[in-house]
Amino acid sequence: MEMIGVTIGVLSVFILAMLVILLSLAVYISRQYERKRRLIVQKNACLNKILPIWHDYLVKDQEADLTELAPASKIEFEVTERILLSYVKNFSNREIQAKVKEFANQFLKDYYSAFLKSKKWSLRMNAFYRIADFQMDSLLDVCRMQEEKGCSREELQQIYKIYALLDIENLAAKLRTEQESLGESGYRSLFNILSENDLKQIVTLFEEFPQKCKLAILDTLGYQRLTDYMPLFERQLLSRDQEMRIRSLKAIYETGWVVSPAQFLHFVESPIWEERLLVTKLLGRLPLEETYPYLKQLLEDPSWWVRAEAAKTIGKMKTGKEKLLEFINHTSDQYAREMANEILKKGM
Repeated sequence: MEMIGVTIGVLSVFILAMLVILLSLAVYISRQYERKRRLIVQKNACLNKILPIWHDYLVKDQEADLTELAPASKIEFEVTERILLSYVKNFSNREIQAKVKEFANQFLKDYYSAFLKSKKWSLRMNAFYRIADFQMDSLLDVCRMQEEKGCSREELQQIYKIYALLDIENLAAKLRTEQESLGESGYRSLFNILSENDLKQIVTLFEEFPQKCKLAILDTLGYQRLTDYMPLFERQLLSRDQEMRIRSLKAIYETGWVVSPAQFLHFVESPIWEERLLVTKLLGRLPLEETYPYLKQLLEDPSWWVRAEAAKTIGKMKTGKEKLLEFINHTSDQYAREMANEILKKGM
């Protein structure tokens, strides 16, 4: 009986302790919820107060006292950041961008400078993102210092993005040496945000950059369909580097403009199937009566991909179906015949 009494006593203490813990958790959660609710109410009140003033200033071009709009608390800063970010993301108006830049450089510099010194990676990254979004050239020196101190791969990529927007000379100097942290996609992300003049400056330095950077430049120019750089593409067709030739062929194709077929026709005989595939696509930009002898040869190519592209290219053109039927009746290549038949059945 004594043992049962002890067991009941211990169990009672345990239950009581659990109730105290649960009650404490309930009180904590309730207080946290109330705190967040009050914070949301305060932010909404601040937003409703200053948003109309910002809209009148940025969109309607009305006068505003910027010192009155300068954030004086954490809540005001977060609301102001949210407002400015929505305008720079949703409006491409240069005047709006310039006003946001001026305000950020004058009144938000200290906030973001403090974030960059934080030990928290997330705060530093957020600061780098906003420096780029608001184009805060007043913090360029701080960004350079952060780079020199050493930073993560993600931070370095964002710093380079800031250079792309605000310090093209420094970016060009950095890109002259291999930047392993970037990779081709990282290079392309930088080039895609450059202004027209800055991109032109980068292209003039083309030969000074490492290969990955060069390949990214070719991809960017082709993707943006910048036909002014056709001479650059054609020069790279003579490169000893296979990948440079392939990217140049692809860039020429992406521009949609074929000016000098003689520059690439020899790739029909290339031992590299990717080059033959791309020249097949390029031939589709020219009249069939000029290109059919080459396409006929490519239709009998050892590579399935090249044969398929040649058949599709012929089938899309005027009189293309007639040419495919003629080819089927005369070729001795079984695989080529099957490919031509497949395209005809699809009705291309």
